[in-house]
Amino acid sequence: MSVPIASYELRFRAVGAPDAAWQYRSQVAGTVFVVRELQRGTPYEMQMRSVGTNGRASAWVDVAVDVPDTNRVGAAALPNIGNQQSMWDMTTSVTFAASSDAAGASVATVSVTAGTLIIGSVQVSYAASSATLTGTAGQKVTVYLYYVDPQLVGGSRQLMLTTNIVETANANGNVAISSLQITFPAAGASGSGGGGIGGGGGSGGSRNPAFEEVPI
Repeated sequence: MSVPIASYELRFRAVGAPDAAWQYRSQVAGTVFVVRELQRGTPYEMQMRSVGTNGRASAWVDVAVDVPDTNRVGAAALPNIGNQQSMWDMTTSVTFAASSDAAGASVATVSVTAGTLIIGSVQVSYAASSATLTGTAGQKVTVYLYYVDPQLVGGSRQLMLTTNIVETANANGNVAISSLQITFPAAGASGSGGGGIGGGGGSGGSRNPAFEEVPI
């Protein structure tokens, strides 16, 4: 005759860690495990077993867990990082200056001022940056701006431009800045535009809140 389950036990350690590194948790049957100690980007070994009302425990059963190293978000993607709101400070702005030659070949220089990315209590400062985009007179295009900064160290970064929003989100560590609509001027003319982006944007890297709650 089977014995009713009274509780479950969970143990976990980083892959490759010694036996002494196992950490243990116990939870009454019917409730959810919440593990706050798991660090982003680290693969873990996890095992669970049941404990009957008679005090006898089952064999340990493996549970596969790999905590992702980042959740990318921003004005060009999702609004939060690990439930931490991310935004650019209110002084950050994005502008462009465009010109077209007599033949209608156009070029635009897109510039981002120095700014600070705010993720909860973490602040990451970036230097000013710029990049160029080519087009034709009268062409309208929406470009998406981002930095590649997996570790969220800030500083001087190459400004990346793309007309495909998917490219800003298909790699860990991309820091979304903003989208920008550009209309290239008529042949022989010039134009400019842009403005403040404070309150939008953001992304993730290893300096996102270091721990993540993982329901088991």
